[in-house]
Amino acid sequence: MSAAVPAVEALAVMRTLRLDLRQRRIEAGISQAELARRLGISRETLVRRETNAVLDIRLVDVLHWVAALGGEAGVTWHVTSAEG
Repeated sequence: MSAAVPAVEALAVMRTLRLDLRQRRIEAGISQAELARRLGISRETLVRRETNAVLDIRLVDVLHWVAALGGEAGVTWHVTSAEG
């Protein structure tokens, strides 16, 4: 059994994450331009990330994104053996 997440499932997770981050930005009253400035990226790059036009967003980018919104984020994973 492969430990890798199927590509379709990974894309669905990323889409949900991006929509959640976008919604949190809106709820915080932060414009795309302001968040982009905080992240050190262009507004256009932020728009592409929020709308799934960029599929290769890195975990570190997501962590910075959350921090720029004033939140905290961490990573937890569980590894199961191939034997069961």
